[in-house]
Amino acid sequence: MTRNLLRGGLRLALILAAALLGCSTDAALAPAPPPNSLYWNLRTDYHAVQLSMTAPGDSLQVSAASLNPSGGTWTPPDPASAPPVLWVSSDSTKVWVSSTGLLKAKGVTGTSNVRIVASRQVDNVTRADTVFVRVINETSPKVLTSFATRPLDSAKVAVTGTRIVTIRALDQANGVLNGAMCYFTTADTTIAKFVSAWTTGTAATTATVQGRKIGSTLVTATIWVYGVAMTDTFTLKVGGILNAYPTVTRRATVPVSMYLANDSVEIGPGGDVGFTNNTGANGEAGQSIDVTFADPSFALVAVSPNAASGAGNIVGIPSDTTISGIVENRRRHRRYLTPGVYTYTIQPYNLTGKIVVRAD
Repeated sequence: MTRNLLRGGLRLALILAAALLGCSTDAALAPAPPPNSLYWNLRTDYHAVQLSMTAPGDSLQVSAASLNPSGGTWTPPDPASAPPVLWVSSDSTKVWVSSTGLLKAKGVTGTSNVRIVASRQVDNVTRADTVFVRVINETSPKVLTSFATRPLDSAKVAVTGTRIVTIRALDQANGVLNGAMCYFTTADTTIAKFVSAWTTGTAATTATVQGRKIGSTLVTATIWVYGVAMTDTFTLKVGGILNAYPTVTRRATVPVSMYLANDSVEIGPGGDVGFTNNTGANGEAGQSIDVTFADPSFALVAVSPNAASGAGNIVGIPSDTTISGIVENRRRHRRYLTPGVYTYTIQPYNLTGKIVVRAD
């Protein structure tokens, strides 16, 4: 009897183990879905739109594409049951949007924008994109015939520096289309990105682009005015820092001593270095300083404001804290045109430093 019970228990244990093993084996062998079968992003085909109150410039059909991780079109496993794209207007009294993305002007917006948000939720993943719309009270809408960004061809910005980009849109009479919006994007946001309340770009007549790391990236500007769409591009080059300020500073010690802040700076060609005298503090007059380069003959030129005459060494930078403490009263600039490493000494404190001018 006991032996039979033991055999039965052993048989049951083996059956349970096999069942559990089978389940775990099936789970381990379950194939992962192909990467491009995943719903990854949502992109509208327009981002900056200007409508009028008169047909045909008072409406626009906007589409939203669902994308996979490669940027291609995402196809739902079951298109019939796939959730739709939802369209919402931030102010339907100014711009109405249908359930299929048709925009219709209802009221003048002035210089403000109405935001049309397209969104789609698949399982637990929600993605959205925004169209910025402005409605102008044009009874006879003008025709967009020319569009360009400023700068026209290329631009350069420093790491952590910014540059203003503007647009110029002209009508059929070569007149300026005032208030026309534009949407700016960079191909690589790790190199540069537009500073805006909207992280994907800017819908405005001007935009500020900021350098993030050294490199080059393509900037694309798109515009849609009263039924006409245009695009312009330019290459933005991000280089080394374009301005730096080595500063001789007084230490709060007894006896008084001086140190050089920013004694090693790295800039790009054409960069501006402003040597600053901050030896005066707490009512002390301080002392003028001289900057002597190991090789004063290299290519550098005087730069306003408060540029010393000529080029090369800088003599007699004052420590003037009496005029509202304005820094430029005690700073002298030089611009460096040629790549290289330049060393210098600041007297009478015998402080040394270097300037590295990168080739990019």
